[in-house]
Amino acid sequence: MMKLSQSRVVPLALFTAITAAVMAILLLQGQLVFGHEDPEGCDVNISSLGISTLDAAGADVADVYHGMEVSYQAVLSIAEVPQGRTACNFGGGTLSITTPDGQTQEVAGGETGIEIPLVQTGSVYEAPAVAYKVDQTHAENGALTVTAAYKDGVSHTSAGEDAASAGPVGKTIQLQAPSISIEVTPDTQTQYEGGNAEFRITVQNTGGFELSDVQVGDSLDTDCGRNIGTLGVGDPYTIDCTMSPAQAGQNNVTVTAQVVGGVPEGQETVSATATASIEIEALSITVELTPASQNVRDGDAASFVITVTNPNTADIVEASLSVPEVPNCDHTIGAMEPGAAQTYECSNTFAPGITMVTATATGTVSVVGKVVTASATAEVDVFEADLGINIAASQDTIRSGDSVELNVTVTNHGGAPLTEVMVTAGGSAAGCSKSLGTMTAGQEIVYSCTSAALTENTEITVDVTGTAPDGGPVTNSGMVSIRVIHPNSAVDVSEVESMSFRVVVHVLTITETNTGDSPLTDVYVDVEPVGVRLTKDSAKHFIGGDTGDDGVLGPGETWEWRLVTVSLQGPGVVLDDDAQAAQFTATGHGTDPLGGDITHPAFAAELDTLEVPIS
Repeated sequence: MMKLSQSRVVPLALFTAITAAVMAILLLQGQLVFGHEDPEGCDVNISSLGISTLDAAGADVADVYHGMEVSYQAVLSIAEVPQGRTACNFGGGTLSITTPDGQTQEVAGGETGIEIPLVQTGSVYEAPAVAYKVDQTHAENGALTVTAAYKDGVSHTSAGEDAASAGPVGKTIQLQAPSISIEVTPDTQTQYEGGNAEFRITVQNTGGFELSDVQVGDSLDTDCGRNIGTLGVGDPYTIDCTMSPAQAGQNNVTVTAQVVGGVPEGQETVSATATASIEIEALSITVELTPASQNVRDGDAASFVITVTNPNTADIVEASLSVPEVPNCDHTIGAMEPGAAQTYECSNTFAPGITMVTATATGTVSVVGKVVTASATAEVDVFEADLGINIAASQDTIRSGDSVELNVTVTNHGGAPLTEVMVTAGGSAAGCSKSLGTMTAGQEIVYSCTSAALTENTEITVDVTGTAPDGGPVTNSGMVSIRVIHPNSAVDVSEVESMSFRVVVHVLTITETNTGDSPLTDVYVDVEPVGVRLTKDSAKHFIGGDTGDDGVLGPGETWEWRLVTVSLQGPGVVLDDDAQAAQFTATGHGTDPLGGDITHPAFAAELDTLEVPIS
């Protein structure tokens, strides 16, 4: 029989309170989970943690875009069990998620009031999801990162109760790459020159990032460009544009945008280009003026044919033709259907020389009101037939018996070509005859020839003939005068007195006469054997004769010198032993107008020899 001692009796209320406190402490420490069932003989705790990214419908998503509403869900499970081992069940603890904006919140356990149930092999626990609105500024290199952590769970193993935990684990999800599109419609159109081309330009953000500083540029018309600013994900922007293109070609429209936030490296700017072709029908009027050039002899009329055409697919109205140089060519044409042509003939006379005739056609293309104009020109050369010839001698004065080189220049001074041009010369210039063939307007032909030997003053004449475009002859002549000179001179030496003593004295008179027909300059006489040169400047010897006092020995003029020689027999004058006279040689010189040296030797015999004894 058992006895109970009052002192050992614990009041029931106190026991209940102590038990509740201990259980609370154990629960707070995560050491006890009610309902926990372990498989018999389990020996390993391998809790696993995963994260799912879900769209608004709760489906998994592979990538996201800025502004998208998503949710993150943490999932607990038992990982793959190594062979030969048995995984223990686990539960309880605290499960938390940190979203890409850096905010951490508990999703089960802890202070959430949501108990994490027993997780067994083959089962999972999906915690309540955490909502998140995608923000590209939370991305890094184009990706968002979310993390989850599990701690303080309880797992009963064969070795006792162990804490179960997992993580933290992270998951990244890529934002759709930034991109933009642009479309231009229509992609091809044809317009009249001066008309309007209409386009619709559609820009859309086709990537996962919001775009800023969106700019549209147009290669043909800056008025079609726009500064759109910010363009949200998926947002379109439409531009309706009307332009008057200056020329046909490609209309290249380009859009560029900046990406702000955690954009992938190298994708901070996006762009796109669209192209539309513009074919422009050029509007015009044409005028043809024929002939384009003509040569007309002075006094004749020049004739023209003028054709005005509308080459367009649209009508021309108020067409007219104006030719200021030929007033009778002016016409008021009026309306011209597509492809229509009008032809006119007219003529006029012109002054000698070249006249440019200009025909101008003007009209208005009715469909766009564009004024079109065109001009054509023609050249009229009214020529006065003029064929020139010039003959020149290499020198106008020659010596008798010499020939002279001649230069012949033939020039077509007219405004039209001449055919059958021929130079004819006779007499001493017969060798200058030459066929020159055709000479164009302004052409000059120069050639040389040589005359025959001339003995008298001569006039050499050459004639030239040619045929003008109208078949008429054109002639002219040229002449050159050649002076022929016969240069000569004579020198005379005479002895006035001769006295022979033991000293021999000779007194000589020396003259030089110009016996030719040309003046001589640089006149002098060399006397031998005494070695004396006599000039006009020989004051002691020159007697006179320079009638013009100009140093020139004119034709027929005689200069005189007086020369006295004194010598012993032998050294000054060589005498034979029985000689009664001495030999003196005087050589006269002079330069003719052609630079030649004229010489004339003369000899004088000594008339007497006087000897004077010396005491």
